[in-house]
Amino acid sequence: MIDLTALSGTSIEGILNIVIQNDSERYEVYVPKSTQQYFSDRIAIADDYAKAAYSGHLLSLISESFIYEEAVPAAHESILFEIETKDTSGLAQILFDLTFIYGINSDSEIEDADVDNYDEDLWQYIDDVQTKKIIPVCPYFIEIVTEFSEEEETE
Repeated sequence: MIDLTALSGTSIEGILNIVIQNDSERYEVYVPKSTQQYFSDRIAIADDYAKAAYSGHLLSLISESFIYEEAVPAAHESILFEIETKDTSGLAQILFDLTFIYGINSDSEIEDADVDNYDEDLWQYIDDVQTKKIIPVCPYFIEIVTEFSEEEETE
């Protein structure tokens, strides 16, 4: 099990060591979901699910097998991705990148981190999915992004 929040302050080399210590090619990766419906604003919920959708996209790129758990907006829980991959260095790089996307690490904490494009890449992915340029691997998360991005109807 790899909990993304536990990687705070960890270099890419440190993350690679964690990945290599796994005894199999199967990994459970937990990413944080910091919002909860009725307690968080709509834009924050949409942002949380956009990060989850993008995380799934990145993990699926290196995976031979990919499954994700559909965490509902009303629940306060981490999101689980189950993957199978032989690409340990690719997985380490993705986990490293995700620590910046989620704000777990910052460029001031880790040397040689180039975080300028993370946010831009995330929202470009969401735009590409919504304009049907890319088929999402986590369509449930995209539905939540769309639902919570739309203005709440007033009666």
